[in-house]
Amino acid sequence: MNDILSSLYGIRIPDGLTDAQLAALQTRFGRLPDALMHFYKTAGHLPQVMCVQDTWLTPAHYDAWPWLDQLDGPVLMNENQGVCQALIRSCDLGKADPPVCVTQDMGRSYQPCGQRVSAFIRAMLTYQAVFQMPHTPDAMFWLTDAQAGYIGQTLHCHPCKLHHWIGQKEIQLFSLAPDSALYLMGSAGEWQMWYGARSRESFSQLEQCLDGIGEEM
Repeated sequence: MNDILSSLYGIRIPDGLTDAQLAALQTRFGRLPDALMHFYKTAGHLPQVMCVQDTWLTPAHYDAWPWLDQLDGPVLMNENQGVCQALIRSCDLGKADPPVCVTQDMGRSYQPCGQRVSAFIRAMLTYQAVFQMPHTPDAMFWLTDAQAGYIGQTLHCHPCKLHHWIGQKEIQLFSLAPDSALYLMGSAGEWQMWYGARSRESFSQLEQCLDGIGEEM
């Protein structure tokens, strides 16, 4: 995780939740997975990480948003318009690296989002990073299946994916240089693409690689 914070966010000095804040979370939910605790200890007080496109949740959100108590377990992330929330269900909290689920109906039903919380954190950090990159294209793009396949064959494909984030969509993640990231969001036949990089050089390399790919939205 620290490698993502350094390469995609430019962060090298951690600023995490306090022991008291972490204790408040564990008082509410019991022991939390090590990967989640490490994330909170490292980035919990970094606004450029915790609130980009969507919002990672901290103890303060439970005080501000009573509706969170309707959901079955600790909520990790809230989509920016409240369309869906990612969480670890209470029945999975005893596992060392539990799966992450997503609800889109305030806890009436749950769908898988990530197989392991450690992988979910890495994938979501990578996805969110695109939205705070200094260098991005002026528009997002629609891609066909064939064009999405070209991306998979040309760029480095990250092993972690996100499932059912915002509807039935899947998010696939790619990079060309360590300080760049590209996501494909969608399902068979219709993919949305956006990308960015921290350096002008890496962005130019991506632009050259993607020349002519996709239709502007």
